[in-house]
Amino acid sequence: MKDPLVKIFIYLLLAVFMGVMIGYHRVFPIPLLQKFKNYYYEYSSYNIEISPFKVCDVPEITRLPKSFNVIVGHAYGSQMDVSFSDFVDNKLDKFLIENSSRIEKLIFTGDVFAFPSLQKWNELFQRYGNIDVHIAPGNHDVERPDSLYVFNQVNTKVFPYVEQFDTGKMIIENSIENRWVIDDIIFELIKSDSAISFIARHDVPVRELVRFWNGGFNGINRLPDITHLSSAVNIKRPITWFIGDSGAHDLHPRCCMF
Repeated sequence: MKDPLVKIFIYLLLAVFMGVMIGYHRVFPIPLLQKFKNYYYEYSSYNIEISPFKVCDVPEITRLPKSFNVIVGHAYGSQMDVSFSDFVDNKLDKFLIENSSRIEKLIFTGDVFAFPSLQKWNELFQRYGNIDVHIAPGNHDVERPDSLYVFNQVNTKVFPYVEQFDTGKMIIENSIENRWVIDDIIFELIKSDSAISFIARHDVPVRELVRFWNGGFNGINRLPDITHLSSAVNIKRPITWFIGDSGAHDLHPRCCMF
């Protein structure tokens, strides 16, 4: 009786080990599965109408000002080229170090690290000098119990909270907490404070933008359409939303503005 159980245990152990190694090194069948996922995203996305939105034409600058703020989504970079020990994307890290004396506020809109740890979080808050760092967490940051525990060791904020900028105020939100749904307190904050002009969160707030979202279509029924969102907010002034969860796949733009 013992021998078959031992064999089964060994086979299960080997299967787990092989699964971990395949996922870590991104070897077959991971690339094939990724192609199927992209195919699904590409052809499913055409069923979602985005006609209420118009593409914004934001001028590109060629020289950085003396002082500025930085908003970064998916800071760890590509899902296809990341390891357990990686910090944020190397190009981003270099940019932040080189310009740390000029950056006033640094807002991460989620998925800061692919594999977060207490050491990485501590380094993030110390690495860039006196920059005021804020996190609107993503699924990689707080979705798993162990990741949430680690994040709570360094985070002192209660979400959502309001941060002051020179040009207005920003709500920094934890969209993972409510499974992407916008909490009523967000609407209350917007209505009660006319200086609020920006919202930073990880996930798209409306279903029309799901085609640009790394999260796929699993949560689309939880999201309002733009008409219902506008009715819920019910204000005249414009609100700019900064969303961090895009650009993971070839058909997802790294940056788009509507």
